[in-house]
Amino acid sequence: MTKGRVAVAGALFALVVLVWAQPLGGDQVNVVPEASLEHPALVVQPNQTYPDPSITWDPATHLYRLFATETLWSNVPEYTSKSETGPWTFVGDALPNRPVWSKPGYDMWAPEVQDINGVWTMWGSSKIAALPRINCLYRATSTTAAGPYTIDPRTQCHDYAQDGDIDPTMDDSGGTWYLIYKINGNSFSLATKFVSVKLDPSGLPVGPEHLLLVSDQDWEAGMIEAPSMVLNTANGQWWAVFSAGSFSKTDPSYEIVAAPCAGLAGPCNINEVVDLVRTNQQGAGPGEQSVSVDQYGQAWIPYNPAGPFHDPYLRPLAQVKLDFDLHGLPYVVTP
Repeated sequence: MTKGRVAVAGALFALVVLVWAQPLGGDQVNVVPEASLEHPALVVQPNQTYPDPSITWDPATHLYRLFATETLWSNVPEYTSKSETGPWTFVGDALPNRPVWSKPGYDMWAPEVQDINGVWTMWGSSKIAALPRINCLYRATSTTAAGPYTIDPRTQCHDYAQDGDIDPTMDDSGGTWYLIYKINGNSFSLATKFVSVKLDPSGLPVGPEHLLLVSDQDWEAGMIEAPSMVLNTANGQWWAVFSAGSFSKTDPSYEIVAAPCAGLAGPCNINEVVDLVRTNQQGAGPGEQSVSVDQYGQAWIPYNPAGPFHDPYLRPLAQVKLDFDLHGLPYVVTP
């Protein structure tokens, strides 16, 4: 089962009542109740850090594999668990040899792994050594989900004038795969964009970029990032799940939201955005999430809240289940 496929919500979770609330920017947003607004997520091993977590089910070994942003001990740290909810065991560096063009240091960001047409494929991003402000995407492949992954030497960078590309993810519609990512314009005080590009049968980008979303809402504070696409199979509606808002310590508006999309080629409708997770007692500024689907077809959102006492250096793994109500709107449930 690919990442974006979501089973229809069970009867227990489907009978939710819609409520209306005002978002940070003042525009009306559909909000569905969480199991607990103060404690919406399951936080596993809260004193460990898993930056930009992405989880993949590995059917060959019957294990879940978690991949994360570069740390002191790995370019792409890899963890395994028998359960989607952990506990997680560090097993090594999934990408022991980083791209030759990448900037040394902690600049290997937000990897994701999917089985694309029988090839286990990792996409991530890194800064370019020759142009240290610019982010580019890399592609790496392996014969197994465990890796290690081998870098494709071709740089996948298309948007130099807007600080390059970051936060790649993959999904398929009718057997056609797309690469979805963020154009990092906010670093240059430009609008941030989500785009997608079709992948050919070999897994390489082909054709033009398709615009999904632009950061043009006040409540976004110029920042949208970490896009993932998810399909409600009950009605065929695609949704972009992403982070938006400000990291301000005095007013942490950073949150996880979802917007409906016409398909993997977009566009998405920001005027129908749905709030999913905001700042709560488990941490300020929840975000940097992805969407995963477990072996049973249940969708999850693994994400990072700021740690206890808003510690910016501790980025534990928090997880919520993602389902859809009887009106087709996404909502999250505490596991």
